[in-house]
Amino acid sequence: MRLIFLIVCHKKTPALIYNLEKFSKFENCHVIVHIDKKSHLLPSDLVISKNIHYYENPTVVKWGGFSQIQVTYNLLKYIDHMDYDYVSLMSGEDVFIRSQEAFNCFLKSNNLFDFVGFCRSDGDLYNPIDRVQYCYPFYFFNRDKSKIYSCLRRITFFMFSLGLFKNKATPYKRFCKGSNWFTIRKSTSSLIVDEVDNKKLLDFYKNSFCADEVFVQTIIYNNCMLDSVYDFFNYDDNRMSLRYVDWKSGPDFPKVLTISDLESEFPKDVFFIRKICSSVKVSELNKLFGL
Repeated sequence: MRLIFLIVCHKKTPALIYNLEKFSKFENCHVIVHIDKKSHLLPSDLVISKNIHYYENPTVVKWGGFSQIQVTYNLLKYIDHMDYDYVSLMSGEDVFIRSQEAFNCFLKSNNLFDFVGFCRSDGDLYNPIDRVQYCYPFYFFNRDKSKIYSCLRRITFFMFSLGLFKNKATPYKRFCKGSNWFTIRKSTSSLIVDEVDNKKLLDFYKNSFCADEVFVQTIIYNNCMLDSVYDFFNYDDNRMSLRYVDWKSGPDFPKVLTISDLESEFPKDVFFIRKICSSVKVSELNKLFGL
């Protein structure tokens, strides 16, 4: 299997160093690292290897905003000319827990599938239309919970209810939502790039809210590709994408996993775990998951 790992990061973490050291030893593998433009992190601070490339035109990434879609598209566009079988998008706080041999074997056995999570509500696919049908002002992308920001958001929601600030004509009749981290085939990655270019999707998503969890799923749904989604009737969108993420335990959501959490036994179709606490050492990850 020819693999590509796309890693989106903004700081140096033990998880990031562990992954880069591990992937540097993989055969037929390329790693593309996108470092947030506003970060002071340099490639020289990380791992240098002939199969690790640092994206040269990074974007300033902001929570909940269009920039997260922009980065995903830019990276998929960047690798579109390359020969590969599967590409995985992950963050700098994720850990790849298996060997290359195990991953290759699993992908070969399931090579008709893409590993993308879809959320459900009351048995049907969840429709996140509220995230894309309005133009969200800048203060929605600030996690400040002060009274003034809360008041502004309430006023804006009221204006939304009056039909104000509607987004442009929507490119799809139906939208879907799920985990924004995925492992997909080359053909699906190219389809996403073509769809964005042909339908000018970036313009549509520019004023959306948290639409990075909508972007890929909606393209797959509207291209009648649900049959190619792994374990589609699983109600855990993270498991569908080969990920383990704890959205239940808290106190943070998702839970930031400590070394004791990582010592658990994970299902065989879990290859990525997030989010990893910065206190977990690279040596501890090596001991648990090997290089």
